[in-house]
Amino acid sequence: MFATRSERNPDVQAMSTDDGVRIRLALVISPKKYTYVLNGNTYYLNLVYLYIDGIEARKFACLLTDSMQIGSGGDIVIGSDKADVDLYSIRIYDSAMDAANVHQDYINALSTVGEKSAEKLDNDIYDTLGTTVDFDKVRGKVNVFTFDKATPSV
Repeated sequence: MFATRSERNPDVQAMSTDDGVRIRLALVISPKKYTYVLNGNTYYLNLVYLYIDGIEARKFACLLTDSMQIGSGGDIVIGSDKADVDLYSIRIYDSAMDAANVHQDYINALSTVGEKSAEKLDNDIYDTLGTTVDFDKVRGKVNVFTFDKATPSV
């Protein structure tokens, strides 16, 4: 679970993973994504994303003034006394990445050219400009429900 000092909600911040399976976890903190005013005070919220294998698994907001929950002595704790965690690499960027950047980073970390090609092909659903979802590409990858006439209005 990724917890901050003031935000500890397992329903939003925790996730289960399988034993003995290597995952690639990405944590992205986007600063000052939201602003709200309460009783004349302005509060800024960071948006925190957790990605597993390049796919968004969790998203939650925390106050800009909040900080990551740490262990005694100021250490960052990964795992617990009941968890066997092996870290293979850690990357730190100086700016928040969007979902496309996280997914590309995931593809870059895959071991073989075959794995990278398969992941790119499985997720190739945009038009040639990469800005709009191409319905025909989606239809070729997953089952879809298609209306061939205008949908009735109520």
